[in-house]
Amino acid sequence: MFISIFEPDAARLRVIAEETARAGFEPDVGGDPEGVNRAVAVFVSGEWPGWEDVLNTSVRFGLPCYVVARPNLSLLQTVKAAGQSAGVISVFNEAAMRAQVVKALERIAPPQRAFVRPRGIRPAVLQQTDSVQIQAKPKEAFQISPDLLARRMKKQREGIGIRDQVISLYSPKGGVGKSTCAINLAYTLAVSQTLKARVILVDLDTSFGNVASIMGLPQRANLINWIRGDFKENLEELVYVEPHSGLHILMSPPDPVDAGDVNYRMVDKMLSILSKRYDFVIVDTNPALRAMHKAVFEWSDTVLLVATAQKPTLRDVKNMEQVFRKMQIPLEKVKLVMNMVPKKATMRVRDALEEMEFAVLGFIPEDPGVRMVENQNGIACMSGSCKQFAAAHYEICNKLLGTKILEKPGRFSLGSLFGRS
Repeated sequence: MFISIFEPDAARLRVIAEETARAGFEPDVGGDPEGVNRAVAVFVSGEWPGWEDVLNTSVRFGLPCYVVARPNLSLLQTVKAAGQSAGVISVFNEAAMRAQVVKALERIAPPQRAFVRPRGIRPAVLQQTDSVQIQAKPKEAFQISPDLLARRMKKQREGIGIRDQVISLYSPKGGVGKSTCAINLAYTLAVSQTLKARVILVDLDTSFGNVASIMGLPQRANLINWIRGDFKENLEELVYVEPHSGLHILMSPPDPVDAGDVNYRMVDKMLSILSKRYDFVIVDTNPALRAMHKAVFEWSDTVLLVATAQKPTLRDVKNMEQVFRKMQIPLEKVKLVMNMVPKKATMRVRDALEEMEFAVLGFIPEDPGVRMVENQNGIACMSGSCKQFAAAHYEICNKLLGTKILEKPGRFSLGSLFGRS
């Protein structure tokens, strides 16, 4: 009976594999995501790319899953939400970690064979772990797909044009107005009679997406339906088409439990299809980083990092520099958008931004009218009452397009800017 182990650290891998063998189980240290199918329990490192996907998959299969990591609030909340079959193994002390692994193995149903391997006998799989070269590494599940490689080569030859752009919005903090930005940017691009572009907004906040609720849209088929339908060709039954703008919207699943079905490979395939069918793909994401975020950032021509003028938020944004480096996402394609900027700032925002390695793409002013419009299921930049808010979004869109196609509204008039209201 197998215990699947996803652990990139050689020392910790050796500890878990040794105790697994001593308990009479067979350690599977290959780091193969498909190996979960034949395991009776799973140990996954918090440093493993996509460990949340491994955790969710294990729980769906009814397997005990233990996350081996330095505990923090976010990790503990994620493990707690996974259910009673999930747990945490702390790595602060090797002896304590070994003891926790032993206790975890005791909770697992004993193997069917009658003997327990003596401590003096070392199976071949443990001898292999003595070599650093055997460190478990992510497999093909996290390799760049051929479609993305082909797209990158095309971009290198032709450059990033006005169309054919994937734009994602992310923030390490909630409550910064990221979804509002995504909606208004997508809407601004969709209504332009100059562009006449096909635009789709994807709500990839798979746990608590609120694009549909902000816009007051009826709940219908969503991203999960498309995934479970093996990405069927006909998207008409799955996307909502906003009648005034022609904007297509792919909603997030209404049940957070379904979030586990959305992983790196699914998002990679989704963006491969959508990038060929639409001129602009706008992706709204959630703050809790998962493996699927890596796929989104890899496909994105521009990653908009949304922040507010608050020290905790700017500190977390600063920390994202290292996160993007570890994900191998070029920092030059990450742009900062300062949202809800007050007229009288309580701190020197521009001084704080000088310490960032991200270029600032735009400043969106604070406007209490935005919430009023959203509470009525309206689009703020189209309402006519949030002129400076709208002007900031037009400016950001023009910078994304690389040319001044969209005009800033002076005396705001929808009729003068767009053929559709």
